[in-house]
Amino acid sequence: MITFIELLPLELREITDYLEPNSATGTNDHEVGTMSKDLKKLYTLWNNAKKNAIIMRAEREFGRVDNETEYDAKIEEIAERAEVLRRIFWFCVRIEHSLWGKDSIGVRKGFTVVWSDQDLGESPLRRLFEGL
Repeated sequence: MITFIELLPLELREITDYLEPNSATGTNDHEVGTMSKDLKKLYTLWNNAKKNAIIMRAEREFGRVDNETEYDAKIEEIAERAEVLRRIFWFCVRIEHSLWGKDSIGVRKGFTVVWSDQDLGESPLRRLFEGL
């Protein structure tokens, strides 16, 4: 049986079409660079896994499965895989763009990597403590 660690480089190598982030750069964003080819591949793999888990959950919800127990286990596996890929992706973004210490980082249209200022005026925690 091939392991996740063995399979990951093979899957990344096969990706030729990249999913592009759809968020525009905002006024509080500070552009720091562009995603590398490896980051684009990892982003695509992560988002494909996330999409597959969502589709499978919808199919399960509307009763289009034969063996619910096996299907639920497969959903759990794919959702966990997406989460692991998400964490690896953001770890790699922080490394490649030296974003340690930045609380809010993101990727935008054009594969742009950003860090963002926190708008404390809109923070739910700030609103919670304003009356104290």
